[in-house]
Amino acid sequence: DRFGRKPTAIATSFGLFLSMLLTSKSNNLEAFIAFSVFAGFCCGGSLAIAYTYWAEVSNQRHRPLGVMVITMFWNTGITVSNGLAYFVLNDLGWRTYSVLMALPAAVPVLLLLFLPESPKFLNGKEKIDQCLASLRRITTLRYYDLDDITISQEPARLTASSSCKS
Repeated sequence: DRFGRKPTAIATSFGLFLSMLLTSKSNNLEAFIAFSVFAGFCCGGSLAIAYTYWAEVSNQRHRPLGVMVITMFWNTGITVSNGLAYFVLNDLGWRTYSVLMALPAAVPVLLLLFLPESPKFLNGKEKIDQCLASLRRITTLRYYDLDDITISQEPARLTASSSCKS
């Protein structure tokens, strides 16, 4: 909660991308292990922040579907990476495999550049103007009526009435 959902998501996704590229360039076992461990931390962090971010920018009606999609993509990615390893490792080697594993991590970095920060996070940090700007951006994407959203001056009191359109 110190840096924001969006910067944290960008940092963990970029960290995963960079660590996988560095893994492919490692010249010794110690570097390979260090970059792989860092990739694991970034991978776990990006998944955790994905659930949090989605929960804070989605409405109640679409939240379960979004969580299910995130989970499906995560599991599909694991399956694809195992299949890719089977076909790539013997013919092209582990360095090529590491580069191929880095490419999907670049996608969230690029997508997140165009998404707003979580209004709940901004409200909790008492950045009311930025919170309103983020809400305006989200509401145009989700068809809410901004009149249905109330922001109090107290942190963590961001609410939407049940009459929000989805």
